[in-house]
Amino acid sequence: MFVKSKLCDMKKGLIILLSLFMIVNISFAQNNFGYLELSGGATRSLEPAVSIKGIFSHYKNHHFAIGGGLGFSYVSHTLNDDDFGIPLDNKGKDFSLEIPIFLNIRGNILKKEYKVTPYYSVSAGYIYPLKKAVIEYSYTVNNIYNVVTRDGYNKGLYFAPEIGISYKRLSCGLEVMYGMSDCENNTRELYDYNAGAYISTQYLTTEVRNLIFSFKITGRL
Repeated sequence: MFVKSKLCDMKKGLIILLSLFMIVNISFAQNNFGYLELSGGATRSLEPAVSIKGIFSHYKNHHFAIGGGLGFSYVSHTLNDDDFGIPLDNKGKDFSLEIPIFLNIRGNILKKEYKVTPYYSVSAGYIYPLKKAVIEYSYTVNNIYNVVTRDGYNKGLYFAPEIGISYKRLSCGLEVMYGMSDCENNTRELYDYNAGAYISTQYLTTEVRNLIFSFKITGRL
C-alpha cells in the first residue's frame, strides 16, 4: 500500500509539473492561442456542476493543437441515504470547490475546414480540492440519537474527452469527465439517551469513480 501510494503521488506531481510547464512554455511561444471555457452539467447522481477554465494552446498545424490549463469548479453534493444502513427522511446539501490542472489536445475532425467545423478535445490532469462538501444530519431511532457527517469531494486524476462544433472564435461541445477518485468520508455517532452517553462511533471511507456530463462554450481569445 505504501509503494502504491508513493507511485500515485509521483504520477500526480508529474502531471501537475507537466501542465504548469506547458502553460508557461506555450504562453511565450508563437502560433499560440488562449481559450476561455465555461461549462455546466451534472454528475451521474444529477448534482449540478459548473466550471470556468483557461487554456493555453500551441498549434502544431492548422488542425492540431496541444496545451495546458487550469480552472475553478463548483460541484453540488447531496446526502440521500445513510451509508450505514438507515434511510434518511430529508436530504442535506453542500458544495465542493475544486481546481483542475490539466494537459489538453484539440483538433479538427475533418481535414478540410468549413465555416462550421466539428472538433475533438481531450483533457487529462489532476483535481485539487479547495473546499470539501460537509453535510451533517441527525435523527433518533429507538431512543438512540444518530449523527451522520459526510465529507464529499473530488480529488485525484481525471480524463475528459469532448466533441463539438466550432464557428470562427466560438465553439460548443459535450464533455464527459471521468474522475479516478471521488472521495467520501462518513462518520456516524450514536448517543444513547437511556445511558446518557455516546455508545459508539463508526467510520466509513469510500472511493468511487465520478462522472460529470457537461455542455461547454469555449471562446478563443
